[in-house]
Amino acid sequence: MRCIILIRLLFSLDVLQQIYEVRATSEEIKQIKDHLTNHPDQILDKPEQFLLELSEIPYFAERIACFVIQSEFNDAVFSVRNKLSNIKAICEKLTSSKELKKVIAIILALGNFMNGGNLQRGQADGFGLDILPKLKDVKSKDNSLTLLHYIVKTYLKTCEDPLSAILPIPEPSDVEQAASIQLTIFNNNYQICTKI
Repeated sequence: MRCIILIRLLFSLDVLQQIYEVRATSEEIKQIKDHLTNHPDQILDKPEQFLLELSEIPYFAERIACFVIQSEFNDAVFSVRNKLSNIKAICEKLTSSKELKKVIAIILALGNFMNGGNLQRGQADGFGLDILPKLKDVKSKDNSLTLLHYIVKTYLKTCEDPLSAILPIPEPSDVEQAASIQLTIFNNNYQICTKI
């Protein structure tokens, strides 16, 4: 047991995986032992000596496999924890930000005004989230201003100090990372982790 703990402390996981992959088969160990029996006066080369000594460690292959699984499991748990933390932080920011609610109210008011009395849609109140990326595409008659620019200007007018105001949205990279998580795969991985 001490030998395995010492091996784990001295070698990185990559080295242990390499040793695990090149370990001798039972047939190779038999050939090395037969050679020692038939030629006791000949010293083994270092690779054969190394393989022989590894084979003498009880359950060596199984122990190394456990180290690998343990490390991969810890990495998986760390990754899941980070993803969940990111999703939680974004959800909290989206649900608790009064400033974001102001921006959404501006978008709603402008959208309701623009769609009011439209012959094709009638009075369309409200909006879907799928419209948000299109705000930058709606332009003024002279193409000098987009609806997104107008919304930002309108929001900044509601701020006490517009020059130091920060838009109340999460970091785009955090949103992209949270959006890229496929919950069904995530849930399956979580179920596997809870069974182990």
